[in-house]
Amino acid sequence: MRAEKQIITKEYLDRLNASPFFIVVDYKGLKVGPITELRKRLHGAGAEMHVVKNSIFRLAAKEAGVAELGSTLDGQLAVVTGKRDISMAAKVVKKFHTEFEKPKIRFGFLNSKRMETPEIMR
Repeated sequence: MRAEKQIITKEYLDRLNASPFFIVVDYKGLKVGPITELRKRLHGAGAEMHVVKNSIFRLAAKEAGVAELGSTLDGQLAVVTGKRDISMAAKVVKKFHTEFEKPKIRFGFLNSKRMETPEIMR
């Protein structure tokens, strides 16, 4: 693996290890302005969102001990992580989704347990 990819993989790995949860969202169709607004709202909830390269994120997740993600990582994805409660971050994403019909929550992990969209959207 090239040095740049190793650095980015380590960055993703560090984010995953520092967060008790992550939520994978499909941001396809969101323009820069709305993405910036979503990031601001997430910041207020103690979370952050980063666009990820699927193949590199798959490696980082594997190194973090997350179950094999396989083909669940496809399309334009971003990952929401944070140091607080998953429910606060999920609430922000859910409210934003009702306003803009994007992003779509794909799945998430809480303490290494996979959560599907309905569980996160509660």
